[in-house]
Amino acid sequence: MQLKRAVPMEVESLNDLARMLLSSAHEQATLFYFERDGNTIFSSLVILPGYYEFHALPVIIFATTSEEVTGRFLRHDLLSKLESEEVQIVEHFDEREASTGMVRFIPLIHLKEPPAFF
Repeated sequence: MQLKRAVPMEVESLNDLARMLLSSAHEQATLFYFERDGNTIFSSLVILPGYYEFHALPVIIFATTSEEVTGRFLRHDLLSKLESEEVQIVEHFDEREASTGMVRFIPLIHLKEPPAFF
């Protein structure tokens, strides 16, 4: 049996990427990032169940930004009314904010070089 390749899917913004990860992740979401051509590319692997003959479809979702990564977590505020404040890159995980359930933190993992499929 030949395995299906992961399907790349670029989303419009880092906000969209965070929303997709947090809505589809059954476990803690993780974002990988690397630099290429002066941009930062954030990506994650999502498995969509029940696709190929009730197997799963692996999807690499990614967003490209010119934003420099200055922290270790992506902070996503579910109550933000402004798109510009929906996600922020922060250095520390705030347990008090996370305990409310309205703010989520996604670990950022810096890759030394882009994966072969990029």
